[in-house]
Amino acid sequence: MGISEDDAILCSVCDRVSARAEEVGFENLTRPEQVFDAIWWLEAEVNNGGFDQYMFNSAGDRCELVLDALAEVGAHATAEICREMYAMMPDGRPSTDRFTRQDQLELAHSTMGEEFGERCTALDHRFYDTEDDLRTLMVAYVHANNLVA
Repeated sequence: MGISEDDAILCSVCDRVSARAEEVGFENLTRPEQVFDAIWWLEAEVNNGGFDQYMFNSAGDRCELVLDALAEVGAHATAEICREMYAMMPDGRPSTDRFTRQDQLELAHSTMGEEFGERCTALDHRFYDTEDDLRTLMVAYVHANNLVA
């Protein structure tokens, strides 16, 4: 069985936006491209290794943008889940710098102990089961913003 038409569209947009980001830099992408990229990598990282992985890796550099991006596509429940994850970070706000954020994760782990991992796991499951259908919302967003090639 092949991939769905929606998945093909999203993968195509991802390839094009990623290539443009490498060529011109993320900050020079259009707003719709930035929104797409931020959400794409949030979903990819959380689905692959949970919020802990998202926050640890470079995709987490877009942690502030992703909240606005999720609201922009209508994924309000997912944005709330992210806010809850962010609230566990020192000062209640993750850094947009990867290495500072990694230090924050380490501090949160050491301060909260097992509770941090348990809460991350619970947020991961809420993310997987959220009422927001990110695929459908993203497909609608790429069509509305002419991101489809």
